[in-house]
Amino acid sequence: MSGEHVPRLAQALARLLSKGLEQDASILEFAASTHGEGTAGGLRGILAEPDSPDATTLAGLLLFPSDAQLARLEPIIEEAACSPEEAARVADTVEDGCCAAAAILPGGECVSITLEPGQARAFVSRLRLAHTPPRLLARTVEDRFPAREDQAGSSAPPGLTGWEIKSRLRHCRLDWTPDRTAFLAALLASATEEGLLELLDWTVGYLSALPPDAPAMDRLGAKYFELTTLLRRARDFHDALAKSSFEIMMAQGARVSLPHPDQVRRELALLDAVCQAVTGRPSWTLSGMTETDLGAMEDGEEVIAALGGPGG
Repeated sequence: MSGEHVPRLAQALARLLSKGLEQDASILEFAASTHGEGTAGGLRGILAEPDSPDATTLAGLLLFPSDAQLARLEPIIEEAACSPEEAARVADTVEDGCCAAAAILPGGECVSITLEPGQARAFVSRLRLAHTPPRLLARTVEDRFPAREDQAGSSAPPGLTGWEIKSRLRHCRLDWTPDRTAFLAALLASATEEGLLELLDWTVGYLSALPPDAPAMDRLGAKYFELTTLLRRARDFHDALAKSSFEIMMAQGARVSLPHPDQVRRELALLDAVCQAVTGRPSWTLSGMTETDLGAMEDGEEVIAALGGPGG
């Protein structure tokens, strides 16, 4: 990155803090449930006592950029392509130049925040300026969403944008390896746009659970077995729970609460979608299982015989 990008990026971030970070409805719900205040006036009252723990917690939440805000910032962050040293310089510049910030609440009301030492630097650190994803992934996204790569406010068509995906990749906290990069590139190139962010989040979690040098493609079959086994256990657990209570089951030796079967089925569906996108095959075929057409049968004896049982 050329030296001029450091002050330019720092100025853009300082302007954003001054203009105000847009908030969603969850901030008011959080304030109402945690502090008993769900209005702009209530938030101002909390922030008016900067030394109180409530004010510190609330300010930290307001200074945490949303996914939408991160996507809007991604163009200038990607253009800057900060090294770790340059990212630190940007954070120092913003910290030294900002003493106040603002938050724009749903409905347009603005709440001022007096920045305590370190809060502006913490805001910049959350942007992960030096964690630009591998260029292969950026090219894959740009090839997939060429008409949507313009900056926010352009005439780009509605829907998922490349900046949303790039921002997700910047913040996924994976240590990049060639295998992980290739796996995600295959997913981003082939998965359907609907639900792509959910698939991306699932895949990042899957890769994070593997050793960095593990071949992700080869472990998909094992993941299928893991989830199908969990589904059977979850079904049995919740069937038993429906006929009893958790307290009775604990007294009988149950020590682990299992997820609801529908939750496991959803994860199996995500795994299958990832397998279809990355390998072109359904997930069960990667587990070593085979499928044979046994034809039409009318009674149980025919089924037993077809499976090699008595009379087969």
